[in-house]
Amino acid sequence: METKKFRLIDINPAPYNPRKDLQPGEAQYEAIKNSIEQFGFVEPLIVNIRDGKNVLVGGHQRYKILLEQGEKETEAAIVDLDEGEEKALNIALNKIDGEWDWGKLKDLIGELDKEAVTSIGFSNEEVDDILRELEQESGSDDDSAQEGQEASEGDEGEEDIGEAENTPEKPFEVYLSFSTQEAAEAWLTEHGIEKEFDSTRNVILDYAKEARDE
Repeated sequence: METKKFRLIDINPAPYNPRKDLQPGEAQYEAIKNSIEQFGFVEPLIVNIRDGKNVLVGGHQRYKILLEQGEKETEAAIVDLDEGEEKALNIALNKIDGEWDWGKLKDLIGELDKEAVTSIGFSNEEVDDILRELEQESGSDDDSAQEGQEASEGDEGEEDIGEAENTPEKPFEVYLSFSTQEAAEAWLTEHGIEKEFDSTRNVILDYAKEARDE
């Protein structure tokens, strides 16, 4: 494997790295640190030099410890891979050793085809389980969005009902019945002498007269 010396500041940790980011004081972090102090840096970092990006594919915890120790340079193994191959290698290296950041791991596996993932150490069952979780999460998001839309439409419907309730009522007709013409005339004299009631007055009086004649 070809190696090359890099300044640490020229190496770019992979933002998608699915391994849990260990912190100083945690048992695994301190174990890696003690191993480096006792035996030296026997396992180099792995850097993808494609397009001059110098992406750190393997060795994120060791890289972090080197920075903590004040180192400026390190010897790293180099690879020249496209983005898909780079991510597959990253998963393969972390599959061997490390605790997963499951959110990032699921995102990565979702980007790769199943054959690529099984070829780097994952069983078909493991891949199926992870993909199933991704589908369930996606379905849950879709359901939430649909419920939100339905709730919004329901609110709009309530607003429409409210507007309808506040709309002035349309004109309507009222029909009155009196036992005698005198009763009808008395009511109209008291309540219906305005001009707009003239036609109604005539209809009622005529009806009352016809009823009396019968």
